[in-house]
Amino acid sequence: MNDRPALVACDLDGTLFGDDGAPAPGVVEAVAELTAAAVRVVICTGRTAGATRAAAARLGLERGWAISYHGAVVVDLADGAWRQRLDLPRQAVGPIVAALHDAGATLTAYVDDERWVQGDPGPAALAGAAPAGGALPLGVRRFTDLAAALEGRPVTRIIAEAGAAELGAGPHEPLASVLAALAARWPELAVSAAPGGRCEVHHARADKRTALAALCGRLGVPPSAVVACGDGAVDTGMIGWAGLGVAIAEGHEAAAAVADRVVARGDLAGLLTSLARAPAGRHGDDPATWRSPARA
Repeated sequence: MNDRPALVACDLDGTLFGDDGAPAPGVVEAVAELTAAAVRVVICTGRTAGATRAAAARLGLERGWAISYHGAVVVDLADGAWRQRLDLPRQAVGPIVAALHDAGATLTAYVDDERWVQGDPGPAALAGAAPAGGALPLGVRRFTDLAAALEGRPVTRIIAEAGAAELGAGPHEPLASVLAALAARWPELAVSAAPGGRCEVHHARADKRTALAALCGRLGVPPSAVVACGDGAVDTGMIGWAGLGVAIAEGHEAAAAVADRVVARGDLAGLLTSLARAPAGRHGDDPATWRSPARA
C-alpha cells in the first residue's frame, strides 16, 4: 500500500501496548499523526468495552469506534454506547454455566461490561478491575447460583477456569469435554483457549475480522484502504482481510504467516507514522453513515 489508508485497525495488548501495559514508545504520537491526517484509528481488542475506551483515551482517541470482546461489541468512543453486540444465546447461558460449574470450573460471565462470578473470582475476573476497598474489585459481583442470576440477562462472554492445580497450556480434560458437548448442542457458540489454561465461550460470529468488515462496510471503506496490525492468533482474520496486514514479530507465528509485513513492536510507531505521511489515497468513505456524535 503506497497511499495513505482510510482506516488503521490495531490490536491493543502486544501491539500498541507493550508488556508493561503502557503504550509502546512513539505510538501515541503516531496515532495523533494518523488522526490529524484524517485516518480513522480503530482499536480491536479482547478487552471489555469500558477497558477498551480507557485504553483509547490513553492513546488520544476520544471519538470514533473501537472493537472489543474480540469482535462481539463495537463501542462508540464518544459516549460509550454499544453500536453492535453479539451476546450468547440466552437459552444456552443457564446450561452452560451449570455444566461448567459441575465440571469444577471457576466461572466469570460478562453482563453489560460487569463481571459476574460464581464463588471466589479467579484471575480472569480480577484482571484490570480497580479495588473498591471491599472483598471484590469494582465491577465484579459474586453469586452463589450464577445460572439463576443470569436468567434473562445479556451475556457477552463466559470464561471458565480450572482449579489452580489443573491449569496448563490448554483446558483440562473435564472442561474440554463439557465445552465440546456445549458447542455441538449450540452451533452459535464458539469455544477458544485463553492464556493460563482458561477457556472462553462467545458467539461464533464474534471475531475481529467480521466486526471490522462490518464497520468498514458502514463507513464505506473498502478492504484495500485498511491497514490491520496485530500480534495474536485471534488477529489473523483481520490481518489477512485488510489491504495491508501487519504482524508483530514478537507475536504468534500464525499472525506472521498471513501478514504482508512483519515488524518488531518497537518499529510499529515508525510504520504508522509513515502511513500518516503517505499521499492521500482515493478511497470510498461515506461519513454520513453511523456517525459518531460530536462532542460538546
